[in-house]
Amino acid sequence: MADKETPYESRLFINNEFVHATSGRTLSVHNPANGDYVGCVEVAGAGDVDAAVRAAGAAFKGPWSTFTGAKRRDCLIKFADLIEKRIETLARVETLSMGAPIMFTQHLLGPWSVSALKAAAGYADKIEGQSFTDQDDGMYKIVEWCPAGVCAALSTWNAGLVYFAFYVGAALASGNTLIYKASEKSPFNALMIADLIPEAGFPPGVLNIVSGDGETGALLASHMQVRVLGFTGSAPTGKKVAELAAQSNMKKTILELGGKAPGIVFDDCDVKNVLQVCAQHFLAINGQACTASTRLLVQSAVADQITQGMKEAFEQVEAMMPCDPLDPTAGVGALADEKQLRHVLDGLEMGKQSGGRVLTGGSRKGTVGCYVQPTIFVDVDEDSRLWREEVYGPVVLIKTFETEEEAIRLGNDTEYGLAAQIFTTDMARAIRVARKMEAGVVSINAGGVGDLQSAFGGTKASGHGRTGGWYGLREFMEPKTIKINMNYRQD
Repeated sequence: MADKETPYESRLFINNEFVHATSGRTLSVHNPANGDYVGCVEVAGAGDVDAAVRAAGAAFKGPWSTFTGAKRRDCLIKFADLIEKRIETLARVETLSMGAPIMFTQHLLGPWSVSALKAAAGYADKIEGQSFTDQDDGMYKIVEWCPAGVCAALSTWNAGLVYFAFYVGAALASGNTLIYKASEKSPFNALMIADLIPEAGFPPGVLNIVSGDGETGALLASHMQVRVLGFTGSAPTGKKVAELAAQSNMKKTILELGGKAPGIVFDDCDVKNVLQVCAQHFLAINGQACTASTRLLVQSAVADQITQGMKEAFEQVEAMMPCDPLDPTAGVGALADEKQLRHVLDGLEMGKQSGGRVLTGGSRKGTVGCYVQPTIFVDVDEDSRLWREEVYGPVVLIKTFETEEEAIRLGNDTEYGLAAQIFTTDMARAIRVARKMEAGVVSINAGGVGDLQSAFGGTKASGHGRTGGWYGLREFMEPKTIKINMNYRQD
């Protein structure tokens, strides 16, 4: 049953049961499109986090340790099938909570989440090891991949269902137990499917769900019994998470942080494709994507064409604002909440003060809801804060370049290294430039989204560790080497 103050489940889920938080605190969620109350969740305090970790520890050493890879696989597949039946409801609540259009949450995030769980399940009974012969030193060596133990994950809000699937799938397929905390901006997605966990066949304690803000996240990051911590969010928060992890028990961290991705547009590009990726797709969730090309570097020969096309596309989207994200035809949603709105508005002011010229947009859109005009800056100085810092909103900087070498220099001129996009019909040049980009994911003639097979994650200040495919599972495991002295003879 849901708490009386909210139409959605608000309690914690620990040891296969819904329980009330002992902290006495709650967090409220409001619809960013109109300010309406959506619901509230109970906040996990220190005692609640301890209880979740104890349950996870008992499950790891107990019933869950007896599950074969095939049995873990079957539980994850059943869990995914059960979730799939609730996608429509889950998508609606996601849209109400964080403002993304319903067509995005229902037709992209929902199906992708189900597929991600099933993809991870496929690895559960295929975890390989290695062996080395004793010919060199008389020692026969076996390297096994072993689950790390009790793990935790702190998720972001812009694609919460997807990150739930990536973290849960990888951690459980590899034999770990997990405490999962969704973002306080969109906390209902995990709670609304928690009752499916025992139905899918997971023993008590294998997957626990807690809610809360940064304080709850800090409790998990610093907990002495948590061995691996996954975090998706901003770079400043990621640094704090890493510090807490190191200061506690040196737990391994998987950090997928922010970006200031370059989109490098060469003069032989498909202009229509560039505008579709860098304007239409970019603005669908108001630029709230860590891989988005927020620094658009355009070769001078096509600069006027691209700049004018971007301006027209941005102004077309602004004309639709504000709109109801629950409308199936809505092509754009709202920013996630008032805090995110203030952050983006601060970024716009920062850009104006740094000398950048506003080509279009530059202000809040209306007075109701969390909407900002899609904004393009030109002539932004490379040493300015706007060039260096992530705004995480519908804000793009356009800068021209002449040569391939200059494009590479400008593209890598950032502390971030999550993603980069390259637009050209010359595949040899595309591969050549891609290999020189300091980024974890480089896309050619496409946006920088993740997938279910390859590695997704960043370098430099964009973090470390990977999600996706076997790479994601490996982050939750540790290699163990077993050596056998083949020359040993018992007397």
